[in-house]
Formats: sequence, C-alpha cells, structure tokens
Amino acid sequence: MAQHDAALQEGGAPGPTRVAFGRSTRLRNWPPSLPAACLAGAIQAIEKLLKNAEKRAAAITTLGKTVERCRAKLAAANPACLTSLFNVLDGVSESAFQYDIEWINNNMQRTRQQQVR
Repeated sequence: MAQHDAALQEGGAPGPTRVAFGRSTRLRNWPPSLPAACLAGAIQAIEKLLKNAEKRAAAITTLGKTVERCRAKLAAANPACLTSLFNVLDGVSESAFQYDIEWINNNMQRTRQQQVR
C-alpha cells in the first residue's frame, strides 16, 4: 500500500491493488449483510452526518442507498435508534433534499403523522 501511495504522490497511476479493488464485487454489493450492532452504529453515523450541513448530502445519499439495499434490516433495527435518526431527518429543510427524503420516508413506509411528530 505504501508503494501505491508513493506512486499517487508522484503523479503516477494507481497500482494494481487499486484497480483490482475497484473492480471487485464488494463495491457492487455494498452494503453487506450487517449484524444488528453494526447496523446501530451505521444509523448513528448517518445521524451524525445529517446534523452537519457540509456532510448532509453524503448522509442522505448513504441513507437512501441503505434503505434501498437493506430496507428490512433497517426497519427491524432498534426503534430508539430509528426514532432518533428520523427525528434528525425530519429536521432537514433544504429543498434540494426533499425528493430524497420523501423517497426514504415512502420506502420506509413512514406516514405523514410519523413525520410530523
């Protein structure tokens, strides 16, 4: 890995490690099956990113992809974690994110009443 970093610093092309990883199925199959403890940590990380205006777009993208790929596991997560996450999500008011937020809410089958709390 040190050789790879040195090559990048010198303006060289990424080494074979980078290319091989870039083509691996691990990236296409993200996120993998997550144990409940990891899922709780992922939810907390997304929540933390949502609170930071500079990282909010990344948080919403990550949450959307997680809903898309792991909806059932996410719905079965610790209710307190989900409540906290959705309380923060409900506080996002930028118009640029409203389509994504509505998509997330619809796919998580959240009713308007749940969103207004």
